[in-house]
Amino acid sequence: MNHIESLKGLTPKEIRKAVYLTQLMLIAISLPWTLLSRDFSLVNVIEVDIINMFIYGVIPALLIVSIDFISYRYFPKHWWDDGGVNQLIFSQINRLEIIGLSGIIAISEEWLFRGVMQHHLGFELTAIIFALIHVRYLKKPFLVINLLIVSISLGVIMDITNNLLVVITLHFIVDLTLGLYWRHQSGGTYYVSTTR
Repeated sequence: MNHIESLKGLTPKEIRKAVYLTQLMLIAISLPWTLLSRDFSLVNVIEVDIINMFIYGVIPALLIVSIDFISYRYFPKHWWDDGGVNQLIFSQINRLEIIGLSGIIAISEEWLFRGVMQHHLGFELTAIIFALIHVRYLKKPFLVINLLIVSISLGVIMDITNNLLVVITLHFIVDLTLGLYWRHQSGGTYYVSTTR
């Protein structure tokens, strides 16, 4: 059974609940690492630096989203289609909830991966683990490569800026833009992909 088949029996509310629970699990993993670490502190990696947030957050996010839109337009759908999971997640929620969900995802994932794990494991191993947790992409080489490039980019940007807010900004803009796109594509209605 693939992911889309396992999701077919769930209501949009149940799907969103699963996404929120996943993000809470990531926070639950990050919190003790952050509190118990002797050599890692969020205070040292959070800085409101508008220039770096724009240069290393907004600009790369727009580049990533542009590349995604180009791939949707010019590459075969079976290369980039995740089986409709993104449509299932974003088709039935309003724009305000897309903003909130994108923020929660960006904060929880970047806190764990770029904040905690990258500090302890380095960005190469963290990038691989980040790609692996996006299990629904693993049967799609194009999506895996795309995700690895994005993950490595996030890691490099974290190394350059040492600022979690920068990578959270980047991740948030990508998820928000693509979430709004998937909602628009589905017309705000339940969507199931026919590709496998």
